[in-house]
Amino acid sequence: AAEEQKKLDAEQRASRDRTLLNTYSSVSEIERLRDQRVALLSDQIKVTGQFLEGLDGRMKKLRAASMRFKPYSSDPKAPPMSDQVAEDLVRVGNDMRTQEENLREKRSEEATMRKQFGSDIERFKELKGIH
Repeated sequence: AAEEQKKLDAEQRASRDRTLLNTYSSVSEIERLRDQRVALLSDQIKVTGQFLEGLDGRMKKLRAASMRFKPYSSDPKAPPMSDQVAEDLVRVGNDMRTQEENLREKRSEEATMRKQFGSDIERFKELKGIH
């Protein structure tokens, strides 16, 4: 079983090497593609971050508004919170969690992509005898 796995690993490595050599003609070509893909992800991260900032501002306004209502207000005559305000608080909170998760995923994807391209560049150099 171990021998079979070694053989499979070697075949996969050889296939990956062929793909690298057939796909790219130079290190700079790999770097150019890496830079393009990283730029796309960076732009997505920026847009998501800006959207999250907008949601955060909305949440702060909603929280401030909720202080006028029971049970948050210290005024015994404060009215109960409307269903709409309560729903908005929940929805914006959920949207923020979703966008924060999207941001984490995009940052992780960017790190993984950089690592993979780095590995591809090193292997390409080995295969081409570039130092």
